[in-house]
Amino acid sequence: MTEGNLDAARPKPRARRKAPASVQRQATDQLMRGLDRFGLAPVVLLVGGWWAASKVLEPLMAEYREAVRAIAETNKLLKEEITSNDAEDGRRVEAITNLQNENRALLMAIQKQLDDLCDRLPSP
Repeated sequence: MTEGNLDAARPKPRARRKAPASVQRQATDQLMRGLDRFGLAPVVLLVGGWWAASKVLEPLMAEYREAVRAIAETNKLLKEEITSNDAEDGRRVEAITNLQNENRALLMAIQKQLDDLCDRLPSP
């Protein structure tokens, strides 16, 4: 019997063997079985996906995690700085309020002295 073109192009099923002792050999054997069963495209897609995940996505995720940590530290420092500024602002407001009260008291004393002087002046 002569094989047709389609039959000749199909991969031949491999005989089942017992699991090899070496892990690398076992992985290669599983890859070949997957290649026999599904063809080259899905295997290339899986290997390409694994490569992209390990060589591209992992470094990007590490950079992202580092950026998030840096942002968290920056936010903590900003929160501490804002709290410190709020306390300093409170002290400044208190000092300004005290000065305004002293000025108001001085103005009231001056106003009282002026009123007393005006009361002592003869009427025309």
